[in-house]
Amino acid sequence: MAVPQNASTSSLSSFIRAEAPAMARVNQRDGDLPIIIQDGLGVAVSNWRLARAVSQYGQLGVVSGTGLDQVMVRRLQDGDLGGDIRHGLDHFPFPEMAERVWRNYYIQGGKPPSKPYRLAPTATHDASRDWVELSIVANFVG
Repeated sequence: MAVPQNASTSSLSSFIRAEAPAMARVNQRDGDLPIIIQDGLGVAVSNWRLARAVSQYGQLGVVSGTGLDQVMVRRLQDGDLGGDIRHGLDHFPFPEMAERVWRNYYIQGGKPPSKPYRLAPTATHDASRDWVELSIVANFVG
């Protein structure tokens, strides 16, 4: 089975659906090990939707966590269009931490185009609590 290169979520879902009976046989024979491992393609390239489509068919979907803190900070400053970040924050198991991240970066309606983004803290050998919390929350929200 060859997975289509540059597969979108919908085309990958179609491929997996078509191959599901064969995958089920292989999984049963090989002790339920996945035969498809969809790699995290990099921050803001693939997302949870692609990983979910793969996982719904018993395979392994992965989302890259590299740089998610920086992307989440920018999306919050853009006003969280679509509300995906707020939805993820509402399900984070430590609500106080999620609320601190929201308060620090969210701009209702988004920042003006002429205004620069507020920078997120960066990882260092003695990382600040703000960076640690931001990194944890961003990788949960994805």
